[in-house]
Amino acid sequence: MSAQVVAIALFAAVAAWCLARAAVRQPQSLAARVQPYTAGHRRAFNTVRADRPRDSSAGRSGVALVFGPLVRQLADGLAAIIDASSSTSAELRLRQAGLDLTVEQYRTRQLAYTAGSVGAGAILGVLLGRSAGIVLLLTVAGGMWGATRWRGRLDRLIAKRRDRMRAELYTVCQLLAIYLRTGDTPAGAVDRLVHRTRGEVSAELAGAAAEIRTGAPVANAFARLVATTPEPGAARLYRLLASTWTAGGDDQALFALAEDMRAARREDLARQMAKRETAMALPLVMVIGPILILFVAAAIPHIVFGR
Repeated sequence: MSAQVVAIALFAAVAAWCLARAAVRQPQSLAARVQPYTAGHRRAFNTVRADRPRDSSAGRSGVALVFGPLVRQLADGLAAIIDASSSTSAELRLRQAGLDLTVEQYRTRQLAYTAGSVGAGAILGVLLGRSAGIVLLLTVAGGMWGATRWRGRLDRLIAKRRDRMRAELYTVCQLLAIYLRTGDTPAGAVDRLVHRTRGEVSAELAGAAAEIRTGAPVANAFARLVATTPEPGAARLYRLLASTWTAGGDDQALFALAEDMRAARREDLARQMAKRETAMALPLVMVIGPILILFVAAAIPHIVFGR
């Protein structure tokens, strides 16, 4: 076999492995999810177990043990160049995007997409049979696309989740205020809201309610939500609930906050409508404008020369 065939086969194998590794989701442990619900019962029944050190390499294959540190080091180096952020910032962005991924998994997938895109670009350049400059250009372009794909996806997910939360806040504030007016406590109002609604804000409130039921301080539970939520309006709601939790809630403040959220949402919709109207008018101008110019220019010789 020639060197070109060997290179194509190697690049194809690496690209296929990287893409398959990034596409297949690994099973997640349920211990972290059920821990807030079990910790309170263990403290109540005095059955708290001491934490035992676990072997981090248990259940991992030999290939993962040998090449795992190298892959993690490469992934961290790529993230330092592309994301330019620490592990804490990356973890916060993953939480704001609603992705059930760790920082290590996110960076590993980012590295896998980069390697796969580099291989795909090199294979495409070799198959085209062009010069070395074209192969290098396609390789670099593929690597840049693969390296920035996960970052762009994360930004889009955060923006979409922020929009959904902004759309839900008016209804959430109204429902909480109505529950409080019927004589319910803030804890009961939040529980009723969580059980009867579905959404991003309800999911965050459900997490805070679970922490409070297990014995966590109310201020700490809502402070965590304020620090991690991507929507400033939701942070205002969480601060309001934390400040009025022990006082029985404040339905008037919730109604006022709902009206503010409604006005902000109306402004966002008006801004989006103006942008879409401009986008719709642009193709008309691009098509009709040259035709009008031709009609006007056709009469210029007759006006100037009289024929």
